[in-house]
Amino acid sequence: MDLMILCEVAEELVGVSAEELVDNIEEDDEWYALPDEIEDLLGSTHTFQVFDKYVNGSFAVRSIMDDASVPAPAAAASQCKEKADPEGSQKPSKRLRGDDDSIN
Repeated sequence: MDLMILCEVAEELVGVSAEELVDNIEEDDEWYALPDEIEDLLGSTHTFQVFDKYVNGSFAVRSIMDDASVPAPAAAASQCKEKADPEGSQKPSKRLRGDDDSIN
């Protein structure tokens, strides 16, 4: 997947600002060569957190995560699990509660 990242997120990945990269390229006699900071990224693997704020297929990178910061999938997160019922208690089904409109 091709991905273009700009601003602070890209600076976090590369380690220098875009302005610094441009300055280094302008000062280099071999202007066609990739800066060392970019060349160091070739062949590396990263995990990006992306989102589609306007639901139009134009994604933005929210952050770059290393292995330690990759969150667990939502289905596995503890806040998504229902609390266990106390032993011996039962929840009545919709049919028993009488709030199931499909049977009335």
